Amino acid sequence: MQITELRLLGFKSFVDPARAPIEHGLTGVVGPNGCGKSNLLEAVRWVMGATSAKSMRATDMDDVIFSGSAGRPAREFAEVTLILTEARNRAPPPFHNEDVLEVTRRIRRGLGSTYKINGKEVRAKDVQLLFADAATGANSPALVRQGQISELIAAKPQNRRRILEDAAGIGGLHARRHEADLKLKAAETNLTRLDEVLAEIEGQAASLKKQARQAERYRGLAQTLRETEALLLHRRWTEAREREAEAQTHLREAERAVALAASEASAAERAAEDAREALAPLREQEMIAAAVLRRLEGVRVGLERDLAEAQGVVERCDQDAQRNRDEAERLESLKQDAQATLARLAEEAVALGPSDGDKSQAALRQAQDAEAAAIAKRTKAEAELEALAAAAAAAKARAQALIDAAEGARERLTRLEDRKRSLDAQIKALPPSGDIDARAAAAKATAEAAHAASAKLRAELSEAEAALKRAEAADEAAWTPHRAAEKALEQLTAEVRALDKLAPPDAAKYPPVLASLDVEPGYERALAAALGDDIDASTNAEAPARWAGAAAPQVQLPGAAKPLAHFVKAPAELGARLALTGVVDAKDGPALAKHLPPGARLVSREGDLWRWDGFVRRADAPQPAAVRLEHKNRLAAARKELAAAEAHAAKAKVEWEAAKAERQKLETQARTLRAEAPKLANAEAAAAREAERLEAERARIAERAADLNAQAQALDGEIGEARAALNASQGAASEPPVKVDEAAITAARAAVEAARLAAAEAAAATQSIIRDKAQRDARRKAVDAETMQWRARIDSAEARLKTLARELDDIEKRRDAAKAAPQTARQKLEALMDEAGAAEQRRVEASDRVAEAETAARQAGERARSLEQAHADARERRASAEAHAQANAARVADIAIAAQEQAGVSPDKLADLAGNLLNNALGSAPITEVERRLDRLKAERDAAGPVNLRAQEELAEAQERIDTLTREKEDVAQAVAKLRRAITTLNNEGRQRLLRAFEEVDAHFAQLFATLFEGGRANLKLTESDDPLEAGLEIFAEPPGKRLTNLSLLSGGEQALTATALIFAVFLANPAPLCVLDEVDAPLDDANVDRFCRMLEEMKRLTTTRFIVITHNPVTMSRMDRLYGVTMPEQGVSQLVSVDLGRAQALAAE
Repeated sequence: MQITELRLLGFKSFVDPARAPIEHGLTGVVGPNGCGKSNLLEAVRWVMGATSAKSMRATDMDDVIFSGSAGRPAREFAEVTLILTEARNRAPPPFHNEDVLEVTRRIRRGLGSTYKINGKEVRAKDVQLLFADAATGANSPALVRQGQISELIAAKPQNRRRILEDAAGIGGLHARRHEADLKLKAAETNLTRLDEVLAEIEGQAASLKKQARQAERYRGLAQTLRETEALLLHRRWTEAREREAEAQTHLREAERAVALAASEASAAERAAEDAREALAPLREQEMIAAAVLRRLEGVRVGLERDLAEAQGVVERCDQDAQRNRDEAERLESLKQDAQATLARLAEEAVALGPSDGDKSQAALRQAQDAEAAAIAKRTKAEAELEALAAAAAAAKARAQALIDAAEGARERLTRLEDRKRSLDAQIKALPPSGDIDARAAAAKATAEAAHAASAKLRAELSEAEAALKRAEAADEAAWTPHRAAEKALEQLTAEVRALDKLAPPDAAKYPPVLASLDVEPGYERALAAALGDDIDASTNAEAPARWAGAAAPQVQLPGAAKPLAHFVKAPAELGARLALTGVVDAKDGPALAKHLPPGARLVSREGDLWRWDGFVRRADAPQPAAVRLEHKNRLAAARKELAAAEAHAAKAKVEWEAAKAERQKLETQARTLRAEAPKLANAEAAAAREAERLEAERARIAERAADLNAQAQALDGEIGEARAALNASQGAASEPPVKVDEAAITAARAAVEAARLAAAEAAAATQSIIRDKAQRDARRKAVDAETMQWRARIDSAEARLKTLARELDDIEKRRDAAKAAPQTARQKLEALMDEAGAAEQRRVEASDRVAEAETAARQAGERARSLEQAHADARERRASAEAHAQANAARVADIAIAAQEQAGVSPDKLADLAGNLLNNALGSAPITEVERRLDRLKAERDAAGPVNLRAQEELAEAQERIDTLTREKEDVAQAVAKLRRAITTLNNEGRQRLLRAFEEVDAHFAQLFATLFEGGRANLKLTESDDPLEAGLEIFAEPPGKRLTNLSLLSGGEQALTATALIFAVFLANPAPLCVLDEVDAPLDDANVDRFCRMLEEMKRLTTTRFIVITHNPVTMSRMDRLYGVTMPEQGVSQLVSVDLGRAQALAAE
C-alpha cells in the first residue's frame, strides 16, 4: 500500500485548500521558522487517528481548526485527506476490493471528529487498524517529529519495544490482542456476575413461592372484607335516604314561613323609601348653599396668593438683573485675555516664517546622495569578501573530505572485523537445544495436568449443582406442609387466647353459673334465651344475686316441645328453670305458646323466646349470653384442635429442617467449587502460556543460529571490499593540499567594516534633516489653529454681551408690572368678604330642614329593618332546613361515591354485592355490629402485613429469567474458551513475528551503525522479561575508538546518529509506506549530515518508502529529489510551493 497525496483544508495555518503529492523518493520541505512546516507532519498523524491534543501542540482538539488572523476569519471545521493506492485486500470489509482509498478526517468546532473512507463514514478504530496493518499509524516511529529522536534515546526499554512491533507488522495484531484481552476480562466478569445473579434470583424465587401462598390466603380475606364493606355501605345508604326524606319535609315548611315574612318586609321598605325620596331635594339645596360658600372661599384664597406671587416676582427680577451684570463683567475680562493671546501667536508665526526654502531641500538631497554612495561601496566590499571566503572554504572541504574518506575506510574495515568476531562469539553463546526441549516438554505436561484438573472440577461442579436443585425441590416440598401447619397453629393459638380473654375469670369471688354450664353445640342461643341475664348470677350462697335452687315442678309442655334439660348439663340449682323450658322449631313457637302452663317458656335453637304470660323476644334481638356460650363451646373445641396442631407442626418442622440442612450443605459445597473454578482456569491458562513461550523460544534459537551463520558469510565478502576501498582512499589523500590567501581575506574584511560604518553615518545625517523639517511644519499648523480658536472666543463673548443687555431691559419691565398688581387685589378681597356672610346664612337654614327630614326617614327605616330581621330569621331557618336537606343529600351522594370508589358499583347494586350477608343475622344487626365486624376483618388483613399480589406472576418471570440466564451462562462460558484460544493464537503469532523482526532489525542496525559511524559496532538486546511480548529493548553501541556502552552514555551527536540508524533498520525490516523526518539533521555537523543523506538515498534504493524531510540544512536540501516551500504570504496563513529538482536539473542540462 502506498500513500500518494496529502490534502489539507482549514487545518491549523493551512486555511486555503492545499495539495501535496507524495511521490517516490526524497521530498524536502523548507521554509523559515514558524511558517507551518511541522503542521504537515501533524496533519498526517491526525488523519491517521491521533487522539492526543497535546501531541498536536494544542490544549484541545478543536485547536487544530484555523482560529483566524488579522485578515482572515476563523474557520468552523478542518479536514485532512490521505490518498492510498495499491490498497486492495488491506482495507476494512466494505472497501476490501478497492484499489484506491481516500481516508478523510473532518472536525467541526464543538462537535468532534468524523472519519470517512471513499466518502462513507467509518469508525476511528477502523482507520487506526488500517494504518497499523500497513506498518504505520499516528504513533509510528516512521513519523519522526521534532525532538522525537531525543525521546527515543531517553525512552524506557518497554516503550522502545514499539519500534520492533512496527518492524514485525504486529501493531494491528497487538491492538487486536488488547481488544481480545478486554473482551475476555469482560466475559469472565459477566460469568461471575451471572453466577451471582442466578443465586440471587433463585433466592428471590424461593421467597416468591412463599409470597404466592400468602397472596392466595389474602384474596379470600379480601373477598369477605369486600362483602362486609358492601353490606355496611348498603345499610348506611338506606338510613341516609330515610333521613333525607324527613329533611325535605322540614325544608318545605320553612319556605312557606319565608314567603310570609318577605311580604311584610317589602311593605315596610316601600314606606322607608318614600321618606328617603322626600329627603333628596332638601339635601340638594343644602349642597348648593355650601358650594357657593366654598367657591367664595376659593376666590379669597386665590386673591391672597396673587398678592404673595406679585411680591415674589419683584424679588426674582432683582436677582436676575444682578446675575446679568456679573456675567457681563466676566465676558469683558475673557475678551481682553483672548486679544493678548492673539498678539503672542502673531509674533510666533512671524518668527517661524511661511515655509522652508530651497536651501533646506538642497541639503536634504545632498545627504541622500551621500547615503546611496556609501551603500554601494559597502555592497561591493561584501561581495569581494564573500567570493574569497567561498574559495577558501571549498579548498578546505576538499582536503578534509579526502582525509575523512581514508579514515572512514579504515574504520569500516575495523568495524567489519569486529562484527565478524562478535558473530562468532554469538554463535558459540547460543544455548544447547536439549535444555530448551526438556523445559518445553515439562511445561506441556504441566499444562495437560492443569487442563485435566480443571475438567474434573467442572464435572464435580455440574454434579453439585444438579444435587443442589434436587435438594431445593425437597426443601420446598417440606416447607409447604411445615408452613401450613405453623399457620394453622398460629390461628388456633390466637383463637384460644382471644376466647380465654372473653371467658369469665376462674378466680372471681362469685363466679357466674355460665362457668358451670355445658351445652351441646347448636343450643347455645336456646339456653341464652331461656336464662337471659340470669346466666351471670352465681350459685355461691354469699353472692348478692344467686341461684338458690328449687324443686323441679311436674309440668306438661305442649306438643313437640322437648325439655331443654336434655341438651344442657347444669348445676342442680338451675333444675327448676330448665324443667319449665321447652325447645321447639321457630315456626311452631307462636302456636304452641298459647298452651303453656304458668311459669313455662318455649325457646328455639335460633334464640326466639315465648313465655306463658305472652312475652315474646325474637332471635334478632341482642343476646350477649348466647355469644358467650358459643365462645365457651368453641374454646373447648379449639383446645383439643390446638394439641393436635402442635404435634403436626412439630413433625413438619423436623422434616423441613432436615431438608433445609441438606440444601445448605449442598449450597456450601457448590459455592466452594465455584470459587475454585476461576483459580484452576487461571492456572491452566498460565501453564498453556508458559508452554507456548518455551516452544516459541526453541524456534527462535534455531532461527537465530541460521541467521548468524548467514551474516558471517556475508561479512567475509564485505571485509574484502573494505580492504580494497581503504587502499584507494589512502592514495587519494596523499596529494598536496591547495593554499589559501589569508592576507587578502583579512584586508577584504577590514574594507567591509569601513564601508558599513560610512553607510551608517550617511543614513543618520539624512534622518536628522528630515526630522527638523517635520517639527517646524507641525508648529506652524498648531499656531494657525490656536489663532482661529481665540478669535472665535472673542466673537462669542461679544454676541453674549448684546444678549445680556436685552435681557436686562425685559427684567426691568416685569418688575414695574409686578409692583402695580397688589392694590387691585386688595379691593376685590373686601367686596368678597360681604358676599360670603350672606351665603353662610342660607347654608344654615337649609341644614335645619334636612335634619327634620332625616329624622322621619330614620324612623321609617327602623321599622323596615325590624321586619327585614324577621324575614332574615325566617330565611335562616329555611337555610338551616336546606342545609340539613343538602347534608343528607350529600350524605347519600357521599355514600354513593364511596360505594363507587370502594366497591366499584352503584348503591342500588350493593345488596347484590353483599350476597348472603344481607339475609343472615348480620344483615339485620345494628350498624355498629357490622362496623365492628368490618374492623376485625381489616385488623386481620393488616396483621397479615405487606402482601405481594403479583407474586405468582413474578415467580413465573423469575423462573423464566433463571432459564434465560442459565442459557446465557453456557454461551458466555463457550465465549470465554473461544477468546482464550484466540489470545493464545495471537500471542504465538506475535512472538514468532516479533522474534523474526528482532533478529532482522538487529542485523540491519549493526550494519547501518557501522555505515554511519564508518566503523564501530552496535547491537540490540531484549531485557526485563523472557516473553518477547513483554520484554524491553535496550541499545548498546561502540563507536570507533570507544568501548561498548549503553546508549545513554554517548554524546548528543552519537546518540542522534545511533537512533537514526535504529529507525532506518526498522524500515529495512518492514518498510512503512511513508516516512516523515522533521528536522532530524538539526544536531548533526556537515560530515554527519552528508552520511545521513547518503543513508536516505540508500533507503530510497532498497525500499518503496516515500520520504518527506523537513529541514533547514542546505546540504540536505541539495540531496532531495523535489522541494516543497512553505511560505506565509500573509500573517498566520501558510501556502505550499513545489519545485522538482530532478526535472529542473534535466532542463538545465538541455
